[in-house]
Amino acid sequence: MSSRKRKEIRRERRRLAEQGFVFERLSGAAIDEAALDQFYRCYCMTYLERGQHPYLNLDFFTRLRDTLGDAMMLVRASIDGRAVAAALCFEGDDALYGRYWGSEVAADFLHFETCYYQGIEHCLARGLSRFDPGTQGEHKLTRGFAPALSRSLHYLEHDGFREAVTQFCREERAYVEAYLEQCRGRLPFRQPPAGDEAAANHED
Repeated sequence: MSSRKRKEIRRERRRLAEQGFVFERLSGAAIDEAALDQFYRCYCMTYLERGQHPYLNLDFFTRLRDTLGDAMMLVRASIDGRAVAAALCFEGDDALYGRYWGSEVAADFLHFETCYYQGIEHCLARGLSRFDPGTQGEHKLTRGFAPALSRSLHYLEHDGFREAVTQFCREERAYVEAYLEQCRGRLPFRQPPAGDEAAANHED
């Protein structure tokens, strides 16, 4: 990363530590009923703050924990001995996938630490090569998460509807690719000088 961005991230993490926030990562059996209950309260807060109802219940997450075991990883943030925020991730063979988060308090940078920086540390500790923090959120770009295209397969039986959707996808693709390039330009990594890049290309 650029020197400026490294300093910003260190400052964000230091601010939370100075406020007394402590973070822990729990997996499998370590995610007990109390930890799961606390996560679910935080999960619900994310929706209630927007005037929506959460669409998953506590039993769903309990079944995930009981089924997935150590593949389920919970980041828990506490202050003064009280858990106040949490993020839920899932670990694959070589990647970590972030999905749900919530907080019962408002604190600067708490979201970034709970959802991103703790996940990155987990990947480094476990030797995982990739961390997918989920869709949306341009603030992820400035924290080093490069955008990636995703694809899905669908079959539309109605000929006219299938043709209309196909045409839309053709037109939309150009906008998506342009937005992808725009997002890549916002990544915080240092760029090699033009001369060095030209030399590297010549060597290739």
